[in-house]
Formats: sequence, C-alpha cells, structure tokens
Amino acid sequence: MSDWPMDGYGSAQRCIACCLGILLISSLIPQKANGSDHTARIGLSQNLSTTETPFWLHANRDGRIPPNSARNFGLYGRYDRPLFQNSEVIDGGAGFRLDLLASDLETRLRFTELYAHLAIAGWQLHIGRFYDTIGLNPDHLTTGSMMMSRNAMQPFKIRLSTTGFRPVPLTGERLAFRARWSEGILTDTRFVENTRVHQKYLYLRLELVENVFITGGVAHNLMWGGRHPELGHVHRSFRDWLSDVLAQPDRRVFDNVSPVGNGLGAYEAGLEYRLPGSWRIGAHRMFFIDDKESLNLRSPRDGMWTVYFDRRGDDTSRLIEYIIYEHINTKNQDAGTGDAYGRARYYSHYVYRDGWVHHGQILGTPFFTIDPEKIGTDERILVNNIVLAHHLGFSGSIDSSLSYELVMTYSRNYGICNDQTSGGGCRGSAEDPVQQRDDYVPFHELRRDRYSTMVTLRFPVDRIPGLGPASIILSGKEGRSGSVHLSASVDAGDFYEQVRLGFEVGLSMPLN
Repeated sequence: MSDWPMDGYGSAQRCIACCLGILLISSLIPQKANGSDHTARIGLSQNLSTTETPFWLHANRDGRIPPNSARNFGLYGRYDRPLFQNSEVIDGGAGFRLDLLASDLETRLRFTELYAHLAIAGWQLHIGRFYDTIGLNPDHLTTGSMMMSRNAMQPFKIRLSTTGFRPVPLTGERLAFRARWSEGILTDTRFVENTRVHQKYLYLRLELVENVFITGGVAHNLMWGGRHPELGHVHRSFRDWLSDVLAQPDRRVFDNVSPVGNGLGAYEAGLEYRLPGSWRIGAHRMFFIDDKESLNLRSPRDGMWTVYFDRRGDDTSRLIEYIIYEHINTKNQDAGTGDAYGRARYYSHYVYRDGWVHHGQILGTPFFTIDPEKIGTDERILVNNIVLAHHLGFSGSIDSSLSYELVMTYSRNYGICNDQTSGGGCRGSAEDPVQQRDDYVPFHELRRDRYSTMVTLRFPVDRIPGLGPASIILSGKEGRSGSVHLSASVDAGDFYEQVRLGFEVGLSMPLN
C-alpha cells in the first residue's frame, strides 16, 4: 500500500528516515510553557461521481485523488511541531501528513507531506516532501503554476531559499529579492528510474511608489540523472550535474537531440497595488520556456496571464472577498512558418519519456492530460498539451460562519502536434508546410471543448443542528472548531464522452 518501492529509492528512504528522526528528536526539545507546542488534525472526505471524478474534484489536490476513479474515501492525519521556540535567532519545525485513500481503483497509504525545516537570518532550509509551488501567481483558487503546481504529489527534496522577499542592502528596503535552490528525486515507477529534479529561481521586487510593487524574475526546473533502461546511469558525476543545471547546450545523450535534462522554466513579471485595509489588486504574466528556442520568446503568447482582487486581509465578512481570472495558452510551442502547432511538445522529452509527471499526475498545469497506460514505457505519455483556457474564481462569506468558493473553467483542447500529421512529423518549412501534406488534419477539427465548474461551502461543525454533545467532541479546544465542507462539481463538453457530476463532503477536526 505504500507509494514507494523498497528497491532503487535509497535517496528517498534516507530522506524519510531523516525527517522521522527530526520529528523524534523534536519531541525531546523543551518548548515554551505558554500555548500549545504542536498542532494535530485528522480529517476525512468522501466523493462520489456519476462516471469519473470531475476535474475540480481531483485537480490541484496534491495528487491525493485519482482522476479516473468514481468513488474516493479519504482519511488523513496531520501533525506539525515547532522547534526552537525559545530562540530569537533560529526557527524551525517538523511535521507530516499521512493519507489513506480507498477508491474503486486502488487502496493506498502514503505520506503526502513529511518534512523538517530550519530558518536563520532570513534563509531557510527544508528537507522532505512538502507543498512547494513555483511561480508568482496567487495560491488561492488558481489553476496552478505551469512549472510546479499542487496538482501532483511533490518530490522528496532539499531546498535552500529565502524566507519570502528579503531587502537588498543600501536600497532603503525599496528593492527586495527572493531566491531558491533545490535538489530532489522522483519516487514513482518511471521509464528513467530515480530521476532527479533541480529547481532554482531569482525574483526582484521594487516598490515604485508607496504601496505599488513591480516584481520580475526567472525560474529554471530540470529533470536530470537517473537510470535509463538502455543507457544505464545518465549523467551522474558532479561535472555532469553542473553542466545540466547550467543548461550547457553541448551536453547530449543522443546525437542531434536536445540536452539530456528535461528542462522548463519561465520569465515572470507582476504588478501589485496594496490598498488600505489589506486590499490587494494585482496582475501577473508568465512567459513559459520549454527549450532553447523559447528562451528568445519565440512563442510570446504562450504562458499564463493572471489578474486578481484580494480583500481577505481583515476579519470583515463580505459576499465577495476574492476574485481571480487566469488565461493559459500553449498553442504555438515554437511553431514557425510551415510547422504544426505544438511543435515543442511541452512537458515531453525524448529521454525522459514520462515527462513532467509524478505518480501519474502532471506536476504543472492540470489542463494537460496523459495516457496512464503508457507510464513507465518507451512511449511519450502526453496526449493533450495544446490548450487555450479561461478560468474564473470567486470566494467570500455568506455570513460570519459560512463561506463559499466558486470556480468556473473553459478550455479548448487540441491534443498534441502529432495529431495534425501522422507521417511527416511536426516540423515543416515555407517550402514544405505541414498544412499541405496529404496526411494533415486541419487544426480546427481537433478542437474539443471542456467546461468545468465547482462550488464549495465551508462552515464550522457547531453550525450543524442536532449534534448535541457530539459537537463538543468535534470542535476542539480554545475556540478551534472542526470544519465541514460540501462540494458539487460538473464537467461538460465534447472533451468528455459524457457529462460528469460529482459531490464531496469532508470533515476536519483539531486534536489539541
């Protein structure tokens, strides 16, 4: 039932042992006498669908829900313990989340979080598996970053990063930076076993005038290393690692094939205005990068646009507290004159055939889809990565104890570039355009539309009438109440064989 095999994953096992050891040691460290020195919660959920699970009942759930299931029961326990509470210099903590899933497809038990972290002088070190998105787009009601979202289970990793934005010296705190460097390992069954993941970014934020901030930066993600079934170990020395993470173009595993690492990244820019009363209005633009050609913005329309309005910063209940709009476009993919759309094959790679996927789910945008039957084989598993999508999300409060979330998403899906031509490949030219070949399928004929909507209500347990003494058991101490959520979701459009309808109920309770 565990999600990691016992053979071939020594690095992940050592990471697990290290995190569990820190948790054990942390229980022996004296803490402050006032207040609780740890938090613990348990929760359960049940969702039922007419066919397969609707999009928003499985997307961006940290890989906990199988997309192709119809019935899912989940039970989890979560524990967090702070470290060094008596210190004014160093901070830290350790914790885990253990999830049990029982669905009509499988039963499994796994740590979706298992971590320890230390922070000192504006820098922090994390080790383990933990929520770790990359990108400037907001976290709330988002479709997720195109680089690293919360759609799939995270790799085990070691990460060194700043604690948020840190001021640049001698700038009067008007200029700040945020940076990270991390190394991880993918723990699923893959075509290239023990694939490593390298990630880094650097962002700068400038306060143009009072409460107006502009942010820009670059991020780089890379799958590298591992054991190929034909080549054996792929680039395992320090020199190989350095060449891969610096994206040196001469590092190749096959002749005339792109550098061995499966790299992707982004140029990003954002603008935010912070109003009085903790209101924020902002916009964000991500230029997606998947290969050397896109470094020069060959496909400037590809990427992500975000606009948001956030007034959740105070305790006032409002019907509309948050609005987000996102637009995702991956149509061009370096296609030039005569090429097929989607030529760059985002998230795919000639060596790393499983692509930007972990435990059967996309690590980036959930709009891309895979063929799960091809996982671990020598076939590329991406079957839909040419997408144009619009997404709208709202959240707010109906009254002081009842809140809601609403997401509505529309996307056009065109498959992959090979769907446009079966014989001549995706590359063409002005003299030999793909569009004039005998086997060409017109692009508009591949279009399949998808409509996905979900509404969620959240409220404390003690709001449920008729519980009596049971409400005391479920509510916890010190005013921390257990909470309930109810969700309804529907998918429609010719992207699906039939309409999908699903419902979910969940309960979360504090234990201390």
